[in-house]
Amino acid sequence: MSLAGQATTGAQQAIGPARRIVVTGSIAAFADLLDSALTARGHDVLRVSSDRPEPVPATNVMLVESVPHQPLREALVGAEVVVLLTGLGPVLAMVDDAAALDLIEAYAAAGVTLIELSSFAVFGDRGPGGGAPVDEASEPRVPAGLEPVRAAELRTLATGEWLRPVVVRSGLVYSAGGGTLLSAAVDRARNDGVSRYAGGPNDAYPLIHQDDLVALLVRLCEDPGARGVYHAVGETIEAAELARLVAAAARVSPVQLWSDEDLAAELQASGPLPRVSVRARSTRGTTIGWSATAPSVVHEMRRTP
Repeated sequence: MSLAGQATTGAQQAIGPARRIVVTGSIAAFADLLDSALTARGHDVLRVSSDRPEPVPATNVMLVESVPHQPLREALVGAEVVVLLTGLGPVLAMVDDAAALDLIEAYAAAGVTLIELSSFAVFGDRGPGGGAPVDEASEPRVPAGLEPVRAAELRTLATGEWLRPVVVRSGLVYSAGGGTLLSAAVDRARNDGVSRYAGGPNDAYPLIHQDDLVALLVRLCEDPGARGVYHAVGETIEAAELARLVAAAARVSPVQLWSDEDLAAELQASGPLPRVSVRARSTRGTTIGWSATAPSVVHEMRRTP
């Protein structure tokens, strides 16, 4: 069984001793999966929910969430690992990571592992086709408007003098049937009778299966030598191809490009929209025994009801 399967079923005990792990930030439904995987492997997991733990109501909504200070302070006592879910990872929300990091820096014991789940948007815009593949050593090209997400990464990495920082840049997350984001796109295509995509047809998006992302986070929680940036990426898909998969799942035939004006109006954006087109890959995961093994997005989208 792959580690992805192990992480979600708890088929094996933890690598090394059981740990006290705090999971906090924009946790929503994704934390259920991570919590279950870690608990099944014998870890003691404490969750500190944000002030909006319920799922995000729509794909075009950006919410800023806050983590209650006192519960997080109390949870940090005796913690060996802290997982901060932030940025635009599995859900479309942004936690107030600055406030959460203030507390973690102030109250976490020296040497604690701090794992931040960051955003696919930090990979940046490498132009049509996504350019040459980028790995963990590549310098991000952060789109305008998403600088705070990169700033959170840098601040997490800067805690290395007293904590053991890890930053995970997640590709767009999918799962059986597509997952939250792609299922919403399928529903929209059914309603509209057309599947639309933004950017250009050859824009490239990095992807990660939900099981593989959970498996990587489990590995990072358990590996005492993990440090620095890791890419959670299993594959890359071009925008037009992803739109065709959505169209097939929705049983509609047209595939159209959003105009910049229509997309801005749809998202009620007052300024230029961030664009991400990048071919990202993971090169450091293998150093801790992780690789992406879950089914491809093509396989999973074919299972859409």
